[in-house]
Amino acid sequence: QWSEADISEESEAAYRHIVERLLSLDFGADEHGNPVPIALPLSPEAKEKFVRFFNAHNREQSLLGDDLSAAWSKLEAYAPRLALLIQLVRWAAEGFSFATTSAVDEQSMDAAIVLVKWFANEAKRVSALLGNGDDSEESRRRRLAIDAAEQHDGRLTFRELMRSRAEFKLADVAEQTL
Repeated sequence: QWSEADISEESEAAYRHIVERLLSLDFGADEHGNPVPIALPLSPEAKEKFVRFFNAHNREQSLLGDDLSAAWSKLEAYAPRLALLIQLVRWAAEGFSFATTSAVDEQSMDAAIVLVKWFANEAKRVSALLGNGDDSEESRRRRLAIDAAEQHDGRLTFRELMRSRAEFKLADVAEQTL
């Protein structure tokens, strides 16, 4: 539901604090004083979780069609990237010392895996909605309607669909497809 409520000053200050702490992070330096990235590997526990996720994710990928399989191959790399991001935001929010944060921990990896699984479910949902891999008449009409809508900058009435595609001669079919 829409709300006119504003973000509280407390929440805004907490967010500002996190962003400022993240911006305060600096590169490491090599022997010549040149900036170099700071490595933040996975803790042994986080790596164990990632390996289990990776193997299960790849078993699932082997059962998918081409489109979803391509999405799955990208999603597996998101888990450690999101875990790093979550670890750094936790560092900034919770205020623990960066010196004691020598690795991405299990809690950050757990949160990242939950996010990746959510993205995977959304990819399945959208793929099913678009009818990818489905050769039914309804899916074919849906793809034709999507193509027509793209040619109309994403906005299309059922009458415009009827005029732009011969497959949509009947108003009720065009309206139902949209």
